[in-house]
Amino acid sequence: MSSPPSKVPVLFLGATGYLGGAFLSHILTTEFLREKLEITVLVRSPEKAHRLESEYKVKACIGSLEDTDKVEQLAEQAHVVCSLANADHIDMTRAILRGLKKRHEKLQDRPVVMHTSGTGVLIDPRYILGNHITEDIYSDLDVEKLAAIPPQAIHRPIDLLFLDADKEGYIRLVLVLPSLVYGTPSGVLSQTGIANKHSSGIPGLIRAAIERKRAGLIGAGQAIWNHVHIDDLVDLYALIATKLLTEPDKVGLGREGYYFAENGEYLHYDLTMAISKALFGLGAVESEEPVRFLTEEDVQAGALKERYLGASGTNSRARAERGRLLGWTPKKTIEDLWASIKPEAESIIQEMRGSA
Repeated sequence: MSSPPSKVPVLFLGATGYLGGAFLSHILTTEFLREKLEITVLVRSPEKAHRLESEYKVKACIGSLEDTDKVEQLAEQAHVVCSLANADHIDMTRAILRGLKKRHEKLQDRPVVMHTSGTGVLIDPRYILGNHITEDIYSDLDVEKLAAIPPQAIHRPIDLLFLDADKEGYIRLVLVLPSLVYGTPSGVLSQTGIANKHSSGIPGLIRAAIERKRAGLIGAGQAIWNHVHIDDLVDLYALIATKLLTEPDKVGLGREGYYFAENGEYLHYDLTMAISKALFGLGAVESEEPVRFLTEEDVQAGALKERYLGASGTNSRARAERGRLLGWTPKKTIEDLWASIKPEAESIIQEMRGSA
């Protein structure tokens, strides 16, 4: 990413999503990155493609992740792929790698992939009922422990495809693994309606609670995850991108290219009760007391209906040491997480009423 003398061609996937839109906003409003990078985005909406081109001067190609021939062609034209669209899309991943391998073979170029995975990969499947707090904490500097993550873990099949490509030598991989991401992005794309302003985890739990008329809690809620605010997460992406352009030798790659994103931990019980109290105070649920899912059968049945419920019984504990060594200094704390719940609930209630 440091070698080309002119603008670096970048394929950016996820430009209108929550995280992708926030990171792209940062690039577009940061003079150094805007001048160094030539961005091409893949978006489904012709209207948003037009706005991105006319208002923000990025190249826009209309299509979806399912258009694998298009993804492959765009990847072949890119020295950098920012993959922020889907952590589990295997056909998209293979298309990206086909394109980058062609580029490598033609140009002897070794493109960079910044792929977004997630700390869900750290979940121990033995503990899903919310009754166990694990002492097992992963550092993103512990290369051997990270290499031993089971291949069947969530997100892991995609991570391994990228890691194998890095090992083969035709890409350089940066693997960013956010924990629970929360907060409203401050970026221009979400503020102007081009990008999604809601994350998936907490809003998913809020929507499900409203539909059920009660929040949901797995077991006793005695399991732990990390959290990170969207603006802090964007700062991590921007720092990595800047270092790749200015001091590439300082950026870990491949097996040493894991970057966790976290700034503390929370109990699932505390998160569920914060959501429940906020919704009860807003008149959106019938009781502050959540519905309990106590057996494995209950959890599996509930998780089939509610995408984010299942994670609430699990542990995912990480320490973002590599990013901090690079200079990342997240500012938002657990108090900011709690303060975000009510405004998030109010926004979602308004949206659900508007679509009813």
